[in-house]
Amino acid sequence: MAADSRGSGTPRLLIRSGLPPRWRLRAWAVFVLVAALWASGGHAQTPDPPDADTRRANLAALKQAAFERLQDLHALELRSTYPARSRASVYLGVTSPRLRLQELTVRVDNQPVITHRYSERQARLLNRRANLHRVLRTNVAPGAHTVTVTYRGTLDRPLLGPKAVSETVTRQFEKAAQPAQLILALAPTSFIASLGDERQTWLEYQQARDPRLAMVRYQRATGRKYEALTDLLAMAGPVRDNRVLPLAYDIELAHSYVDFGLREQADAAMRTAFDTGVSLEVLADVWLRIAELDRERGDYGRAFELLEYLRDGLTPDQLVVWQDIISRLYMAEGQFEPAQRILEAANNQMEVLTDANIANNQTPYMRFNYAITLMRDGETDRGRTLLDRLGRITAFGEDQRTLRDKANLLLGYQFLQAEQGATAKHVLQRIRLDGPYSAQALLALGWTELAPHGTRQPRAAVGDEPEPGQYGSRGDQDGRIIKPNAPVRLREDPFSRIQLGPFEFAKMANDERKATARALLAWQRAVEQSPQDPAVQEALVALPYALSKLGRLEKARAQYEKAIATLTRARAELAAVAGERRIDLQAIAEGHLAALPDSPWMLQFLASDRFQEHFENYRHLQRLRADLDRLATHGPQGLSLRLQDIAGDQARVDAQKFRRLQAALADAAQQQGRLAQRLLKKELNRQLDRLDKFLVAARLGVAAFYDEVEPPADDAPTDSQTP
Repeated sequence: MAADSRGSGTPRLLIRSGLPPRWRLRAWAVFVLVAALWASGGHAQTPDPPDADTRRANLAALKQAAFERLQDLHALELRSTYPARSRASVYLGVTSPRLRLQELTVRVDNQPVITHRYSERQARLLNRRANLHRVLRTNVAPGAHTVTVTYRGTLDRPLLGPKAVSETVTRQFEKAAQPAQLILALAPTSFIASLGDERQTWLEYQQARDPRLAMVRYQRATGRKYEALTDLLAMAGPVRDNRVLPLAYDIELAHSYVDFGLREQADAAMRTAFDTGVSLEVLADVWLRIAELDRERGDYGRAFELLEYLRDGLTPDQLVVWQDIISRLYMAEGQFEPAQRILEAANNQMEVLTDANIANNQTPYMRFNYAITLMRDGETDRGRTLLDRLGRITAFGEDQRTLRDKANLLLGYQFLQAEQGATAKHVLQRIRLDGPYSAQALLALGWTELAPHGTRQPRAAVGDEPEPGQYGSRGDQDGRIIKPNAPVRLREDPFSRIQLGPFEFAKMANDERKATARALLAWQRAVEQSPQDPAVQEALVALPYALSKLGRLEKARAQYEKAIATLTRARAELAAVAGERRIDLQAIAEGHLAALPDSPWMLQFLASDRFQEHFENYRHLQRLRADLDRLATHGPQGLSLRLQDIAGDQARVDAQKFRRLQAALADAAQQQGRLAQRLLKKELNRQLDRLDKFLVAARLGVAAFYDEVEPPADDAPTDSQTP
């Protein structure tokens, strides 16, 4: 995200060539960074090649064929491993929102003990009413049985802090000739009496909606999306088995199909759900996900069509998602005015949205996009004011902290572009030094020291400010509270929170030498980070510029030479990765990124829609093939496949189809892997080109010093040679 630099590290040579003063040299770089941040807000992407739709259709057909075969095999595996007559499943849910599970053991009668451990996220998701965790599936004979569950965790207490809890729960159940499904509702003993009917209602809710679907929702929420889909396929039985399924089955199936990029299959499941009379409110959740899938793939026309169909009848929460998707579609197409209207409609006029934890109907990410549309539409003051609010939000999660830094970086560069150095510096100083934008912030801070001081920049009303008199305020520009007995929240100054006064100034140096020294300090801090970061690369060639301005010419030349050495090493490392015949995608899937450049642009690329489509397809196909191989070679179903070779003609034909399917999955996985690697190498080469420009700038800087060096004493003219 850092600004590019073409020769910025050689100001003496450039100025001598007749270019504008030093500050003007930075203007084009500011435009580069601002354009990159604007694009990241709207998630713009290059249109797909003409054959993309055909390729996706063929890939979806292959995945569907694999899932149909897996449906038969998983149904056979379930039936053979856990016959209906003896199958018993134990599902667990948490009825007390204050209980956070950490570990649980479960056993039926004297069977072996099964242990589960829960992360903070898993425990939090298990507290949701719609989720259950299947902690045990076993075989027992018909008759009476005992389930014993021992759990430990913590109990949240608002005033006293968390309390460790550990209890054992025992339940009796009667096993009949059909599968048994036992739901355990965990709650600390002290809460059971107070829960009363609510606990019973919770059990009835889970039983009516089928605990198997609650388990699927829990799997999807905790990232086990493949297991969720295979569980759904096993529930349906063999492909030609027309068994009766729960009412919400097709909804969950559609969600899982979207997870695997199977758009047409998800749409077909939705049509089935629609025919069964499922409410539009339930259907809309999946349709919105399908529209988002279309947007990610660049199929904007299809996404617009679906969103237009959904326009009416959405719940307030769904409407926010709808507004988010359609506004990003408009932004991706460069239509900022309609995007602005959509986001303005999502604005909550009754709340001040300075703090992220204040309830509102617009996400911080939508507010960021709204700020971009305002500035692109010429409403610079309003856009800056909104970015300023986002740059001061109370952020508790890493996503929010990153968004806050991003808003401050964009706002800081906006002021830097407008030659408002004191204002830009104040904004940039909010950015964390341990966050993903720290190098860009330090680079920009250095340039703010050398920028013109500027004038006071105004804030503007965004449109969600309180009306005069609301919350006790007296006027448009006056937020003083006149109700001394008002609640704490209302005693706060709402206009102080939204900062309608002018932007603050940072303290600036009072002469050029001090300003240059301060810029030098910022750039010295920046170059301590990875040289694969373009911001660090620019700082490497900006450092000797600052040194030369301070008259430290020998150190400046040495710094240019050091920059050349550092950039040369960084280039060699980057070229080695780009030149590899094959990049290990499996290592990336497992989170091992040590072989890749250590830079924010690398993580941003790996999260991009285009790379993720091929990368996820590669992972899905690999997983499908591995599961088919496992089921084809182990257990009763594997034995039946091996026996097909000596069975009748139809069985041999089926076996041949199966092997062709395995080969097709392997080929498709390799193709998707190659496409992902091709995109990755293209990005690496793009970064190599950028790094080369900084390397050229450093070399030109050294050359400029040698051009101005005094001739050696031996070559100096003598008196006799003097005319």
